[in-house]
Amino acid sequence: MTQSHVKLLVILFWCAAIAWWVVARPGPLQTEPLAAGTLPDGTATFWFKGNTHAHAKIEINGWSHGNAAPAEVVQWYHDHGYHFAAITDHNRWHGGGVEDVAGDDFLMLSGMEITSDHRYPGVTQDGQRRIHSTALGTKQPLNWTFEDPSVPYIIRQHVTDAENAGGLAVLNHPNYAFQVQFQNIIDAPELGLLEIVNAHPRANQEGHAGFRPSVETLWDELLSSGRQVWGVAADDAHDFGWSGRLMRRFGAAPPGGAWIMVRAPKLQREDILDALESGDFYASTGVILGDVDWRENELRVAVNPALTEAETSLYWVEAAATEVPSDDSHVVIEFIGVHGKRLHWTHDQYQASYSLPADQPYMRARVTYLKKKFSFFGADRARAFYAWTQPVFAVNESTQ
Repeated sequence: MTQSHVKLLVILFWCAAIAWWVVARPGPLQTEPLAAGTLPDGTATFWFKGNTHAHAKIEINGWSHGNAAPAEVVQWYHDHGYHFAAITDHNRWHGGGVEDVAGDDFLMLSGMEITSDHRYPGVTQDGQRRIHSTALGTKQPLNWTFEDPSVPYIIRQHVTDAENAGGLAVLNHPNYAFQVQFQNIIDAPELGLLEIVNAHPRANQEGHAGFRPSVETLWDELLSSGRQVWGVAADDAHDFGWSGRLMRRFGAAPPGGAWIMVRAPKLQREDILDALESGDFYASTGVILGDVDWRENELRVAVNPALTEAETSLYWVEAAATEVPSDDSHVVIEFIGVHGKRLHWTHDQYQASYSLPADQPYMRARVTYLKKKFSFFGADRARAFYAWTQPVFAVNESTQ
């Protein structure tokens, strides 16, 4: 084969790849929220998909942390099947409203990422205290300078300031730069929301063996200590251009990799915040649940296989998934207790239930969907997608 033939084949390959990308990529996904049951008073509830952590191009003194205008960020989430989102740039409050972008089927929450890190403009905190948290749904900007440089103080102040401003605080990517320790969170009892999944490639989700536990292990240790902390999954998206997904392995952070599904009666600010505060939501990187029910000390979980298959086939969701060894596709539902102990599990079943053992103060469920990856060479690899329910705690029968 001559050199000209090789060049022609390369050109034809890339032409075919571009044509496939243009034809195969889905158009706007304006999905209706899934029915989620009824409240005791008969009010219908729905599952609303949302992201609580994303950056936009909002320049201050020539500094910007996202690469897309706020309207473009909102439009992306609106057009890709989300029902609500928030722009949470570093120490830049976004009020939530973006005109002429989304209609009544989309809610834009106000937000900012409070950042006690002197690398960002306006921060006067001495030292590299990289403590970041999302102030979600607040009615005004929050302060980001602190009298006390200790980590627990900063976390506590984040939570207090967010609540005083009418919103909620989520402690972001606790393993980023390994600045937040287990004891720091124990010493900040006000904290009730923690990012257990952050899709940014530098979030250090898995920790470092022998040095730092994974974020999920950290969550279990907090729960095992008696803390009631709800787990959030978020994008931490910075790169909304077409090249973002191609550059993920080189540090880019595109949107669409992790989100929460919130159960609420209406797509309204108060209903979404109330559900987050009470833990009526689950975290996901691709698995869609049909139901999560906690009744009489029994946790019941059901997977929606059709919607999970559709969700995990979206190229922006696939691009964010980790790859693991596997010779087939399958679903595993695990019930997890104190210190991450696996109490019960099922294989290739789309619904399961388990009663909380008497010696376990809490229990949560994790659903894993391993989806076999196509390979010309027959390699046994699969993409891993997950959903995490919130922990449930023992119910005192005398109070039921």
